[in-house]
Amino acid sequence: MLDENIHYRLPLKLINSYTWAELNYPARAILPVIGVHIDLRVNRARPGIKLISRLSGYSNREYIRNGINDLINHNLIIKRKEGRHSIYYLTDLSFSKQGSSYFPIYKKAMIISRKWAGLTPCEKSLYPVLGNKAKVNDPEALESEYHAVGYIDKIKKYVEWSGVSRRSFYNACEGLNHKSLIEFWEDGVFYSYGCLCPAVTNTDGVAIRVAMAKVSPTDVQIVSPIRLKSVKIVSPIKCAKSVPRSISSFFL
Repeated sequence: MLDENIHYRLPLKLINSYTWAELNYPARAILPVIGVHIDLRVNRARPGIKLISRLSGYSNREYIRNGINDLINHNLIIKRKEGRHSIYYLTDLSFSKQGSSYFPIYKKAMIISRKWAGLTPCEKSLYPVLGNKAKVNDPEALESEYHAVGYIDKIKKYVEWSGVSRRSFYNACEGLNHKSLIEFWEDGVFYSYGCLCPAVTNTDGVAIRVAMAKVSPTDVQIVSPIRLKSVKIVSPIKCAKSVPRSISSFFL
């Protein structure tokens, strides 16, 4: 049985260094797929091309090869041949050490479920940025269903960190909001957002939110069950605020 808590810690340093923004779209889609398959005891994974293709959302194998090569060229993974199999290793830049900031992408609830594969390239680019830049210890996050809460004061920075155009940023925000992964509300001079982090699924297809600190993967607290396809999460602070018709008009 697959351990529900297995996840890839996408490091904040990968965002802050702009390395994430420099990657091509397939590389951004593939890194978490390889990451969740890493055996942390020996820092190695051996997912096949077919599996990487299915879980990343790219059916064209040429895109997969280009993505893997881009990860290698940016020194994010090391690839070795072992017989007929390719073995992948994370590097210091793509591996989050204990005590460092990261955003968790869960193997079963996000990758194996193909929720990650169902995101558009721009949504895959922006989601880890919003997740990493949000704060898990924010008072609003601690009192709500959100994994973390963030505040956008300069859209330009998020566009640069995610490596997408401004228009794609708006479209990605719309998509992530529609797919119940990010929710936005206005908060004075800032644009606030709550980041939802699908963590656990049970046999009935119900996803269970996990409030997890950015330091210890074993300190897990089950919060409440939600149905990802139908739920609309609203935090207590957000109840009196209206949600804009479109994300692009919200930021204008």
